[in-house]
Amino acid sequence: MTKRVLIVDDEPLLIAVLREIFARFQHGHTYEITPAHTVADDTEKEAEALIEGAAGYLHKPFDLRELNRLVTLALGGDPAPSA
Repeated sequence: MTKRVLIVDDEPLLIAVLREIFARFQHGHTYEITPAHTVADDTEKEAEALIEGAAGYLHKPFDLRELNRLVTLALGGDPAPSA
């Protein structure tokens, strides 16, 4: 099953790296990555994304364990608490 992921960032290299990370996740799914350009760092935008149904919102620099936890949560799994 394919899951959709929206990555909002203005750094093409980071988007490419995140594509590779999602390709290696072992959640039993493939991921359709949709990149988008970032808007100004704004807590209102973060709140809006979460209200609109985003499973999570990560700030840079982020921890790959936290990314994995959020993906697990979004897929309906029981994620381990973040450290």
